[in-house]
Amino acid sequence: IFCRFGMPEKLISDNGRQFTADAFLDFCTQNGIEHVRTPPYHPQSNGQAERFVDTFKRALAKIHQRGGNLRADLDTFLLNYRITPNRSAPDGKAPAELLFGNKLRTPLDLLLPPTNVNNTPQLDQDKLRAFKAGDLVYAQQHSAGTTRWTPGVVTGRRGKVLYEVELDNGRTISSHLNQLRKRLDQCQPKNRGPLPLDILLDTYELKR
Repeated sequence: IFCRFGMPEKLISDNGRQFTADAFLDFCTQNGIEHVRTPPYHPQSNGQAERFVDTFKRALAKIHQRGGNLRADLDTFLLNYRITPNRSAPDGKAPAELLFGNKLRTPLDLLLPPTNVNNTPQLDQDKLRAFKAGDLVYAQQHSAGTTRWTPGVVTGRRGKVLYEVELDNGRTISSHLNQLRKRLDQCQPKNRGPLPLDILLDTYELKR
């Protein structure tokens, strides 16, 4: 547990020998863990843990009565328990959400439309740089270890950041949003020679 999720600030346990042994106490001291033991013969002091033990025992009894695959049914129970909101938890969140910082994806998500929107600065920037069919662009291409920007026109969009681009030479390519730069010329000449342009960091620098 500790190697996966790190050291807790506080650890609450009963008075079992494994929790009172010198080795365990030294481990807590060395790792800055506050070890709190509940009073003997008073399990209510650690109410949440005791409630889970009771819930777990009842689940095992039902699984045993129903028969079937014990391991699979136990995994299903644990998943459902961990994704169920808990009124006694902070903000009433589920245990898994409190531990990992986000909700676990389950088959139930297939029945509900997605509602989460990722508003990261990168996506906002991509939205501002979105293209539509007919936009004139320069498409980044790589050949023989060199990078060049070829003029073309956007013909369609595939997903959020992929575009179909028809180059001036008639070839159609698929380009990522980061591989496209808007072209400022308003008309598209039929014949076009080598471009006297270097495109660096979204700017255009004329070669003399």
